[in-house]
Amino acid sequence: MTEIIQSVGEIDVLIPCATNTSSFEGGTAVHPTKTIKTENLAADYTVNVIGLFHMVREFLALPSTASGGPKSVIHVSSCAAQLYIPGMAAYCSTKSAANQIVTNFGFDEPEGNVKFYSYHPGSIATPLATEYVPADGVTWEDGESSVP
Repeated sequence: MTEIIQSVGEIDVLIPCATNTSSFEGGTAVHPTKTIKTENLAADYTVNVIGLFHMVREFLALPSTASGGPKSVIHVSSCAAQLYIPGMAAYCSTKSAANQIVTNFGFDEPEGNVKFYSYHPGSIATPLATEYVPADGVTWEDGESSVP
């Protein structure tokens, strides 16, 4: 991550939004928490939390912007950080942890140097979400209530 970010040079805005969920292993998200494989949990935390941590840390280490204005981190989170979604304990917990990492970076950074934003786009019944989330697993904000 260090080499990639430093090779780009000057970056004004960082938008970390990559994610991993091994909850979908086997074609379904329905995995009771006690059956989650340790290596799958670790893989989700490696991408969703540790990866985010490295990206933001390396971004903050870059020199100030050419304009002299503040840099910005726009963290795209997930409603899963705040919801119980059956069978998705690994994914949901990583999204909560990622929110905390960004929050702490924001409080630790001297005021005015970097603007931090964190949001989730809502629980939208996208094709991927409805393919893996149980029909009664979440209330979709866009009015969908079950898998199409």
